[in-house]
Amino acid sequence: MPSLTCGIDEAGRGPVIGPMVICLVSCSPGQLKELEALAVKDSKALSPSARETLFPEIKKVALVETRMITADELNRRMGGENLNTIEMKTMAELIDRVRVNGERAVYIDSPDPKPLRCASRVLSYCAGKNVKIIAAHKADAKYPVVSAASICAKVQRDSEIEKIKKEIGIDFNSGYPSDQMTIDFLTKHMDDANLRKYIRWKWKTLRNVRQKQKTLGEF
Repeated sequence: MPSLTCGIDEAGRGPVIGPMVICLVSCSPGQLKELEALAVKDSKALSPSARETLFPEIKKVALVETRMITADELNRRMGGENLNTIEMKTMAELIDRVRVNGERAVYIDSPDPKPLRCASRVLSYCAGKNVKIIAAHKADAKYPVVSAASICAKVQRDSEIEKIKKEIGIDFNSGYPSDQMTIDFLTKHMDDANLRKYIRWKWKTLRNVRQKQKTLGEF
């Protein structure tokens, strides 16, 4: 049995506004039983209030490590790295924060179409090698420790989005490309210098909005 069981998941991979948040939740064997007793599940299957309730309960029974990658950092790094690489390097960074004498079993929700390749790449980025990585699609629905990481990431991402809205004084709703309020916000405000640090300029959504503005300007 591993000394620690860890789960990693992200929130905010797809939005065009705001940070991507990646969380690692780690448990000893006894803590894992307590975590499972909380009946955690994939954050997408829970209401915001349920996630808010579970977040502090998870922190009582497990260690939670968080890495917030701002839109500004994503803009800089995506000049030379793709999103999968950034995410997998961050997973390794979080794993390296959790050191034990024994083995760490780490379950991750794979961003790569090939989970085995994902596991191999994350391991290659880790400084310590007493790590067993199990990567899977929909890991947040299969493993409670990943479900817990999903909840922690989602709550913190949502909190950051609310902070951004409060700071700029504009409600853009979710920040996702499929959200019409978000698209309307970008159409009106994407050239505001004070907002640039919150927008992911490498996203295709921005090119689409810019092209639409150009097309409308021709009429």
